[in-house]
Amino acid sequence: MDFSIQPSAPENSKDDSLLWKLISVSFVIDIVVLGCCILYLWIKLKSLKRKIRDPRNDAEMETGEPMLPIIEPRDEPEQVVLENPNESQNASTWNLEYVNQIEENVYHTLGLGYITVPRVENQRSRELVIVKRSTDPEQQKVIKDELKFLTEGIERHPNLLTFIGHEVNGSQISIYMEHIEGGNLLKFVQRFDDSNFGNHLRNDEYKNTHWVLDSRLTTLCTFDLLSFTWQIANGMKFLAGNEFVHRWLTLKNIFVTANKTIRIGNFDLTRSFGNNPYYRIVTQRPQLDLHHQAPELNSNENRFSEQSDVWSYAVSIWQLWTLGKTPYEGVENVEEFIENEGRLSKPEYAHKEVYDYLLQCWNIEKLERPTFTRITEFFENHMDKHGIQIKRQIDQKLEASRTVQEAMGTGR
Repeated sequence: MDFSIQPSAPENSKDDSLLWKLISVSFVIDIVVLGCCILYLWIKLKSLKRKIRDPRNDAEMETGEPMLPIIEPRDEPEQVVLENPNESQNASTWNLEYVNQIEENVYHTLGLGYITVPRVENQRSRELVIVKRSTDPEQQKVIKDELKFLTEGIERHPNLLTFIGHEVNGSQISIYMEHIEGGNLLKFVQRFDDSNFGNHLRNDEYKNTHWVLDSRLTTLCTFDLLSFTWQIANGMKFLAGNEFVHRWLTLKNIFVTANKTIRIGNFDLTRSFGNNPYYRIVTQRPQLDLHHQAPELNSNENRFSEQSDVWSYAVSIWQLWTLGKTPYEGVENVEEFIENEGRLSKPEYAHKEVYDYLLQCWNIEKLERPTFTRITEFFENHMDKHGIQIKRQIDQKLEASRTVQEAMGTGR
């Protein structure tokens, strides 16, 4: 008998090889699909956690102190936004507890007070707010114009002061804005001088460019000023992009939160220029700060534009980098000084590139001035060029601000 082993047919060997290949491919596909499913579920879970996170935690990131506790809802009417600011509104909606007056100017009085603010899931909390009001007929008209801007004109932005709500009690309109711990930027920077300002600029070279921004209001350094400079331009870019002119941009109308996020506020004179590149005054001229006013506004045109806001921005930035010095101090006739090509001198703490760019913003030909979009790009490039790594930190502050603003009651 022949017991020799016969070789298997080549066809069977090929089939086995093909089968193993199919099994291997199928296994790899299953692993890839499973990995994608796990990644998707992880992303969704992370997103869900973010949505349900207690908004007070985000508020503490920005304010540097715990918010007032959320209280149980009371049997009182919900806030109703007036389409017409002349209509009356129930004064008990906000339960205002007025504390004291803190400022008065030609357009309004500012005070502090506590109100009941609607929050998430039908809850409410007592919040300290800025109360803007007036009983003077002329001032009331300005406040009504501002209220129209706040309720109809603009969405929230982390570099704009947050509008919470308003109410009408008889002939008096009250506007409620978020309370800012650091106060206005002018008073804030004036707390610092050579003895306590952290100067990181030597011979037009930045030192310690890997600096971590200190959120405490007890400190101020070169990189804080760069952060403020960019943030102000960022807020103004948003206004200009929505076809608004501020018309009253000074450090007194810019505020700093407890974690050094900038808020532009006091929109008494803010107007829409619509399809035109400017807003023209056809009635009584408002009382403006002449030190911040663009030269073209001294003519009879009275045309406010993004370019005139850029001029005011540059004066404000000069004042910022001088730690709050008065512009044109000692100059008897500012208008004549500017017409004769006189300009503010370079601030001690500012880089030459920063000052040179301010000079562009003070171009007598308004159309030669940069836009706020270009200004933000310039400072981003300036920080990149010199290796200053604070932009990401600024973005994190703004993201925390957005979370806080979303948690606030809306006055719309």
